[in-house]
Amino acid sequence: MFLKRVRTIHNKAKEELDRLRQKHLETTEKLVDIFTNVLQVFGDESTDTETMTEIQSILNTAGGVEQLLIECEGVGEL
Repeated sequence: MFLKRVRTIHNKAKEELDRLRQKHLETTEKLVDIFTNVLQVFGDESTDTETMTEIQSILNTAGGVEQLLIECEGVGEL
């Protein structure tokens, strides 16, 4: 009985760990994609105003600066 209970707790914890890893992976991939887009804008030969407008658009589409900072902090904590 005790071993069954411990096995159940262990399996649930393992599932939760897998879920957290997947969430972390998805967040990391999203942030890398956003950063790639920003770098591509800097690589284009645009004026400073155009560059800033494009970067602001990329960041707003991804949830805004505040949300992205929260996600970055979350990745850094793990």
